[in-house]
This record gives sequence, structure tokens and C-alpha cells, in this order.
Amino acid sequence: MVTVVIVLLSVAVLLSFHGGAGRLETTMESPGDEQARETATRIREALGDRVLIAHATGVLMETSHVSAEKAYALLVERSEREDIGLRAVADRLVTDATGSAPS
Repeated sequence: MVTVVIVLLSVAVLLSFHGGAGRLETTMESPGDEQARETATRIREALGDRVLIAHATGVLMETSHVSAEKAYALLVERSEREDIGLRAVADRLVTDATGSAPS
């Protein structure tokens, strides 16, 4: 199972860089492959979360003049202090910085 997830993650990353993320879905349309589709969906969501967290890290690096490691540590610290998920903290930070919700 872990190997399948790693392979799917690798495929999803490669396809997202080449503009073909939709192809991942169409290659898994065979009947009875619901688990694979759900896994692919979770991978796409996780990749989106990583991009959002990286964006928030960049905002903190710019506004606080800190390293990437320190900016990420600040995000984690805020997440723990406010008892909300890291993605939610990143979403709020990016929205506040840009004036619009991340896409």
C-alpha cells in the first residue's frame, strides 16, 4: 500500500508539472477502482495544501525577514497555539496578505 501511494504521489507530481493532472483520473476509470480514485484525490489535495503552506511560508519570509525554516516553524507554532490546522493557518495568512482567498 505504501509503495502504491508513493508511486501515485510521484505520478501526480509529474503530471501536475506537465499540465496533465486530469489524465491521472482518466487512467483510473476502470470499474472497481474506487480506492485508487480516492487515493488520487487525497494526493491532489495534499499537493494543494503543500503549495498553500509554501506560499504562506514565503509571505512570512518576506514580511518577517526570516529564513524558510524559521517561517515554517512560525506557521507550526501559530497552528499549535491557536489549535487549528496548519492548512487553515496558511490559508488565513495568504488571504490576509493578498486580499483574496487562495485558489
